[in-house]
Amino acid sequence: MITPLDIENKKFSKQMMNGYNVEDVDDFLDELVVDYEKNYKELAEANDKIEKLTKDLEQYQKIKYIYDYIITQCKYNEKAKYNQEIISVLLNHQSVCSGYAKTLQYLLNQLGLKTTFLAAEATIDGKTNKHAINMIKYDNDYYYIDATWGDLVLDDEEIINNNYLMFDSQTMKQMYDLDDHYKITKNDKHTY
Repeated sequence: MITPLDIENKKFSKQMMNGYNVEDVDDFLDELVVDYEKNYKELAEANDKIEKLTKDLEQYQKIKYIYDYIITQCKYNEKAKYNQEIISVLLNHQSVCSGYAKTLQYLLNQLGLKTTFLAAEATIDGKTNKHAINMIKYDNDYYYIDATWGDLVLDDEEIINNNYLMFDSQTMKQMYDLDDHYKITKNDKHTY
């Protein structure tokens, strides 16, 4: 599979007068088209599957379903291919916080739930790292979701930790230092 880095770093052999070898360019473009079509088809299939499985669910159930889906489909892996992108979660099933948050944002927005990606810093065991979470508008209020931290692994057993599903802004500010603008939760009646 061709990666974005492969595209960026691709060097074509040159012919006389500094022109590129037409066969090299054509072969590369043919491979690019095949990989793009494959990824497009796989993402469309994943989207269709999620839409069908959630069509009869209430809005809150859709949020929980997508949260659980991402956690059960993906493993945290800093060395994962495309780990900053949606395809790392939906196609490769390995990602980091940015992939988790972008995927959650994309899928919930596809289901009509206004969701935003937020860049943050989080401190764990005295070490501060970049992190990504989501803010969702639900029932005229704002809540926060962290599917990455919700993906808890204990003794090689994966557990869905719902403490990171639909928490309020006060809780969010205790755990994260946001780089982005956020909204205050007015009523915490939908926290998990």
